[in-house]
Amino acid sequence: PQRYVSPGSEQEVLTLLARHPRQVRVSGTRHAWSPLIQTNDVLIVLDRLTDVRVVHTDGRTLVKAQGGCPIWKVLEALNEHGLTLPSVGLITAQTVAGAISTGTHGSGRSSLSHFVQEVRLACYESHGTAPRIVTISSGPELRAARCSLGCMGVILEVTFSTVPQYHECEQLMTVKWLEQALEQESEWP
Repeated sequence: PQRYVSPGSEQEVLTLLARHPRQVRVSGTRHAWSPLIQTNDVLIVLDRLTDVRVVHTDGRTLVKAQGGCPIWKVLEALNEHGLTLPSVGLITAQTVAGAISTGTHGSGRSSLSHFVQEVRLACYESHGTAPRIVTISSGPELRAARCSLGCMGVILEVTFSTVPQYHECEQLMTVKWLEQALEQESEWP
């Protein structure tokens, strides 16, 4: 990139978008092997936007993490409350925005992005180039934001649902034939 920038606030992100309309890409930890972040213009890294907080809303406990926050930091904050994310991937150094943008899967049946309740992002107006901050919390826009590959804008903050902390246990069973393994599926999905 011509410019490599690390904004320290949402306002700095908006200023970058205003100065470089439609010329920016955002990088996480570069865990995904994709050319999506390649650019000759501006590459934004959110490594200074890493705040995380646990909030209680409408009888639910949620966690809000800025886009550059590594997943390990989210898990650390949740651990203090006896909570965790419903699905946790093997690589916890990924940023929150990077993990959901690329559909990172985890220990559950659904990907981490499935548990996103709200996304706050900086994006351009539909008509024109004025950047703005929007919050998406429902409908097809939320489903799109859960795995947008950066197409919807710069993810500033993500809100996840939480679950009580759990521990995984791995059990290895040796079977001689595939049919024997398939017979066990109902008991060990």
